Amino acid sequence: MDADGPPGRRAGRALLSVARVSPNLPPGQAPSRQGWVPAVAVALAALITMGVTAALGLWAAGATDLPGGAYPRVVAATVVTAVGGVVELSGDAGGSPARGRTSR
Repeated sequence: MDADGPPGRRAGRALLSVARVSPNLPPGQAPSRQGWVPAVAVALAALITMGVTAALGLWAAGATDLPGGAYPRVVAATVVTAVGGVVELSGDAGGSPARGRTSR
């Protein structure tokens, strides 16, 4: 026997849906919506922490010397990729010997 019942009767029994589970509230009382402010604060604090960590790591790696003031954009791209976002790269990074270019 498992959660669906005995093997011969699985089609006749359905598991309870989460939508059918009612909270333990008195009739007519709406569920509380109090947790969203701390949740937003924690998410914002996590993003700030990721940004500071990325900035310090890139600073330690020497990324502040990137041309064209690219350091803030690289920090932002690092945070975006850390949270699962996608960053499109473009441009030429100074010529690649594999492409027949040489740096001067």
